[in-house]
Amino acid sequence: MKKTKIFSFMAILILISFSISGCKFESLRSPEKLLEMPIYDESSRNLYLDVKKLTPADTSFILPKNVNDIGKINTVNLDNRENKELVVFKKKENDNHNISSIYMYIFQIEDGTIKDDTEQIVRLSGDNIKYANFVDINGDNKNEIIVQVVNKGFESIYIFQYNDNIIKKIAEYSSSKESIRLNYFDYNNDGKKECLALVQDLSSYTVKISEMKYSSGKIYFLKGSESQNIDNMEKVNILDGFVSKDAKGSVIVYQNIAGSSVNQIIVYRDGKFEKGIDENDEKIKNPIALRVADIDNDGIFEIPKMEFKYSNNTTNEARVISWYKWNGKIGSESSINLADQIFYCYDYNFKIVIPDKFQNKFFIRQNYEENKSTFQFYVKDESDNNQKLFNIDIDLKEQEGYDKNKIYGESNVLYELDNYIYYISNVNESNLKKYGISIENIKKSFYQINK
Repeated sequence: MKKTKIFSFMAILILISFSISGCKFESLRSPEKLLEMPIYDESSRNLYLDVKKLTPADTSFILPKNVNDIGKINTVNLDNRENKELVVFKKKENDNHNISSIYMYIFQIEDGTIKDDTEQIVRLSGDNIKYANFVDINGDNKNEIIVQVVNKGFESIYIFQYNDNIIKKIAEYSSSKESIRLNYFDYNNDGKKECLALVQDLSSYTVKISEMKYSSGKIYFLKGSESQNIDNMEKVNILDGFVSKDAKGSVIVYQNIAGSSVNQIIVYRDGKFEKGIDENDEKIKNPIALRVADIDNDGIFEIPKMEFKYSNNTTNEARVISWYKWNGKIGSESSINLADQIFYCYDYNFKIVIPDKFQNKFFIRQNYEENKSTFQFYVKDESDNNQKLFNIDIDLKEQEGYDKNKIYGESNVLYELDNYIYYISNVNESNLKKYGISIENIKKSFYQINK
């Protein structure tokens, strides 16, 4: 099928997720957003060039794996003074007896430039930075530096304080028997960030959902809930935000032992971390990794569930996704409830929001041809039979004999591009009337995914 360049590009992006059997966590995506534009900052570029001059040429910039929280070069106020600091992460391969080293450089900056003779250096043995962040841990309005480094099977967590241009290590933890994922977030909305630590015993699949703390130079973990079902900690993704009307929390997206992708909610209740949903609930499992999104713009995450019973299976990139809200309760009172069902067609860059009255009672038959594709919409009657409502047709405008004025009623056109026209056809007027839906309702349910 002949497509425009943007459609081809989006199809490639979605192919990463939808056409691979099993989970692909490196390509965690929201069905709602396919393209993201990089941000360019001229002042950051100038600092980058200055750092490059001031640091050894045989070191290279390294990006911590929690890329949403931190970068290779970070402007941060560590000691709560007027001027900020620049914290830079670099790596040197084979630094000492075939062991790589991570270097953390700290410079003071003033008026957007690096001050002379303010460089502080910390060297850590390691291959990569699993996590790094700047957080006020002890409530003194100064940001500590948390760095987690992986070094040939060992994981080490360090906490540093910076005062008067002096960097000091205040706590440390190392283990070769555990895999640890860290996440700082203000879970109970008290203005202070708690540290979620997912600690997996490498001799089993058991993961302790813990809180990380430190005292007297030692880091320790306060155990909360447990999970027996996380396959690979390296592929866990953590998303923070409102998870119910009155609760902030994290959604951890992981692959379970059976190969499914799971969206689990973690909240901080009564001084410990708890799972929000039974991990055996099928509604939080998917064959690929799909992330949560705020579908209805109320500021709260909805959980996606890929459906297969509401449309015929094709090789094309089109799926029905059910979106669920968590009720905010723990244990036996916990539930997730259907909020929306949406049909996404990535080949043609559109989605249809299913009306509430048809949720779980509809079917979409897809038919793809060279010059025309058709999506037939049905509603289930009391006997579970399909009752035809309407079609959405997409025509290639370059085909022979195309004449918009002759072929399409202007009132039924949904959208038009240079190469394609989207329109409503084969309307069953009696069924529309019977089930209380109009052409205008259909138009209001139709959206372009990326405009």
